[in-house]
Amino acid sequence: GLNPKALQDLKIPFKTVLTVAGATPGYYPNQKDLITEIYYHTKTEEILGAELFGEVGVDKRVDVLSTAIYAKLKITDLGQLDLAYAPPFSPAKDPVVVSSFVTENILNNKSVQVSVEELNDFLNEKTLDDYTLIDVRTVQEYENGTIPNAINYPLDSLRSNIETIKTLNKPIIIFCQKGLRGYLAELILNHNNIKNIVNVAGGYKLWKMYSNKIEIPQAVLV
Repeated sequence: GLNPKALQDLKIPFKTVLTVAGATPGYYPNQKDLITEIYYHTKTEEILGAELFGEVGVDKRVDVLSTAIYAKLKITDLGQLDLAYAPPFSPAKDPVVVSSFVTENILNNKSVQVSVEELNDFLNEKTLDDYTLIDVRTVQEYENGTIPNAINYPLDSLRSNIETIKTLNKPIIIFCQKGLRGYLAELILNHNNIKNIVNVAGGYKLWKMYSNKIEIPQAVLV
């Protein structure tokens, strides 16, 4: 498929969705994450290209996405695929399918993603008066490292801090370790009429890689 530079050169309007999901189930030994970034047409939602990075299971997902691009499937079509499942090879909800679910949430205004690159630019341009950065991971995760100036409201205690969060009255940037808990936090806050929220795609995992200047290898370009 096409990468962002090629899409920009061809002046093709596109959007990006990024997910970090387990290549195998969490209960299976030695789980490894798979980073999946898919580019799709802004209007038609047709899949235009994808990049994947991981230690295991990359080839399986590349085959699926290559076929999807050839067939001109929409990114929302991926959620309808019934892919092979067995614990040594894939979770019940494959990372490719998860990418589709995340995209549907974005298109249905249930979630707003921001990349770590966009977040870095934003933080460099703004002051603490302009935003609230919330880490919804556990206290232990937070103490082991977080994004500068982040406040820790663990997901399990988020509801008990709703009134405090409301008084902040500023745009909210939420993150967790990979993205899922951040999405759940979005739903909780939106349900309590707190708006103007974005979730960091890939969470602290990708932020740490980015801030440490560790380039994420473009291991496979579909």
